[in-house]
Amino acid sequence: MLEVLTPQTQKIIDDFLKHYKPISHRAYISAISNLFYVLGKDDASKLDIEDFKKVQEYFRNKERYGSQDKYCESFFKYIYAYNIIKNPKGFEKIWIKSNLINHFERLLNSVPEKVEYKPSLTIEQIYEIEELMNLEHEDNLEMLKMAFCWYMLFHTDCGVNELKSTDATKYNNNILKTNNGEYYVPEKFAPLLNHLKESKYPGFNVNGIITKLGKLVEIEGLIPQIIKNSRNENILKCSQCGNMYTNTIDNWQAVNKRIICINCADKLKKNSNLKVEPIISQNIEGMSIKDDINISSIIYTFDELRKKLSPEFDYLKLHKFQMEIGKLGEAYVYDLERKNLAGTKYQDMVDNTPAKNPSNGYDILSYDRNGNELYIEVKTEASNENDFYITANELCTARQLQSEGKKYLIYRVHNILAKDKNDITVDVIDNIINNKEYKLMPHIYLLQNRNGQSCKKNSPVLQL
Repeated sequence: MLEVLTPQTQKIIDDFLKHYKPISHRAYISAISNLFYVLGKDDASKLDIEDFKKVQEYFRNKERYGSQDKYCESFFKYIYAYNIIKNPKGFEKIWIKSNLINHFERLLNSVPEKVEYKPSLTIEQIYEIEELMNLEHEDNLEMLKMAFCWYMLFHTDCGVNELKSTDATKYNNNILKTNNGEYYVPEKFAPLLNHLKESKYPGFNVNGIITKLGKLVEIEGLIPQIIKNSRNENILKCSQCGNMYTNTIDNWQAVNKRIICINCADKLKKNSNLKVEPIISQNIEGMSIKDDINISSIIYTFDELRKKLSPEFDYLKLHKFQMEIGKLGEAYVYDLERKNLAGTKYQDMVDNTPAKNPSNGYDILSYDRNGNELYIEVKTEASNENDFYITANELCTARQLQSEGKKYLIYRVHNILAKDKNDITVDVIDNIINNKEYKLMPHIYLLQNRNGQSCKKNSPVLQL
């Protein structure tokens, strides 16, 4: 109906609606459309006091009385207050213009600005987490904990507090009982839950586990409630049966170009001639997370990494091989630290995600048995050499942490490729800045054009 009005009148109506919440716009538009229909006019500027009286009389007829007359009255107040009406005579007897203007200004200030929608987790973030969680983690309990908490929060109706309040002792035959009900748990989580049953801490440190997952996939501020919110955002209601399912295509089919759940689609396929078709997935190619060397020491255990590593290489692959050696050492030290803290609450707090970002200046955040933080930089080799390289950033980090009274340690891992793990040795170097057994030797220089900054030393080597 509004399209038959003059363009200027349509703009006036748009400006008027900005004073009200979007949920009420349809009601106002309906009332204003009826207003112009009853009056037989199309220009708001040509309305007058007689038109207002006529509309009031029309809407206050017993059969038509409702809220529309109030909506129309508000529109008349607006066009009078802002001098849109060319013939305002008569309105001044019933309304005070300054009061109306104050009223509409208050309304405008009370309407919240439209906020751009942002999902709790993007499709790309969900894909990356799902790919990581679907990897085989049979021997990596830390990764299994992350995958389990993700499954419970994203793939089931289990609430955050509900998951926090239960523990592995309530698990049996693929069923986990909580205060609110029972949930099916896939078989791949059985080793984890059975292990936790026998441990001193059978519960789930949900906040800590999800925080670590966030660091691993580089989602800043990831907390359990964000995952729960994302599940709710990715749930669809079947219009046929009313049940709720996640928006993955294995839950849905197209019936005569309309989407319904797969259960309803199967019933219709059997009982009618309607055309049922699968939904085609549009796959987006991307690097597989399992091939990302930077996180290999985090998502795989030492034994898993050693199986994947082959010493057969050509020189073109030398750099990659050296990186793999480094990640192998990080995985070994991570396992070692967790074993050293067995029986304490600090075992599950050992964090190997700093290794993802070299700018951190250390690879692992661990603890001693009294809970004091240990910042560990891992240096790994396949032989028994004494000398090793340390970056300027690592030295800077060591100085900063030591000035704050914190422990910065270098774990020197030797013989990482030994067939017998018992032949692998680790030297722990404390206070690398003033260590009497080691001295810093400048090794690499950065050369710059004379028009740029002066050259500077980088990447010193530590010699015994």
